[in-house]
Amino acid sequence: MKIQFAAPCLFGLESFVADELRNMGAEAVAPENGRVFFEGDEHLLARANLCSRFAERILIVLGAFEAHTFTELFDGVKALPLENWIGEYDEFPVKGHCLRSDLFSVSDCQSIIKKAAVERLKQRYHIEWFEETGVRHALIFSISKIRYICFWIQPAQPYINAVTVRRRTKRRFAKLWRRRCARCRGFVLITRFTTRCAGPARF
Repeated sequence: MKIQFAAPCLFGLESFVADELRNMGAEAVAPENGRVFFEGDEHLLARANLCSRFAERILIVLGAFEAHTFTELFDGVKALPLENWIGEYDEFPVKGHCLRSDLFSVSDCQSIIKKAAVERLKQRYHIEWFEETGVRHALIFSISKIRYICFWIQPAQPYINAVTVRRRTKRRFAKLWRRRCARCRGFVLITRFTTRCAGPARF
């Protein structure tokens, strides 16, 4: 089954992400600012998650549409095939950002998207209340100008409500460390450094 993916990355590393995805067998690779879109099957999804050196994560793209009002945003999200990825008991928080858009309020967009997702899943699962006690997934939205893009994060560990400060600190430093490692790998490729060089590397 063909699935569309997105690989967010640091600015300047888009070409490296695109090259390594092509080497993995990805199709329709399209670099953009801070992300790379591509297509493939579930095997490519696993391969990219394990082997990508520059992408921050691999997301599944649910859809993209234009929205000038909150009503259009609600209708657009409700038309997305959320039931293909969200189970009856799964948790699905919403987060994202807006950039030069008519829908500039992030909190209002979160509420609208959450409500539309619930209404969509109500029709599919025929229930009125979602416990959200299962695996935690996250709906990530990105609104740029009038274009709305909805991403889907891969399943993570079950969400823990009582998270300690120590664990939060560890996650914060782990995210920063991943970004620094990706940046360093990009610098190495830019300088075309190899371990089999004839002499000492000169910078």
